[in-house]
Amino acid sequence: FPSHDNSLQVYYDNKKVDNTGLEAALAQLSGSQPGATLVLNADKTVPIENVVSIMGMANRPNLRMILATEPAE
Repeated sequence: FPSHDNSLQVYYDNKKVDNTGLEAALAQLSGSQPGATLVLNADKTVPIENVVSIMGMANRPNLRMILATEPAE
């Protein structure tokens, strides 16, 4: 699943990827697992623009994405 850490690195399945690699992985997932739900984990310091960019990449007919949050304290 995609994640974004506070150094603005993007990971997919715990492997560091660039935008091209993430796009390719999402395209493959869209074709091989229609209806898959992705969980985006983003550090709270990541700018919202970066989060929205990743969510936009996953905006495919066969994929859904949710944004994981930490429970309220």
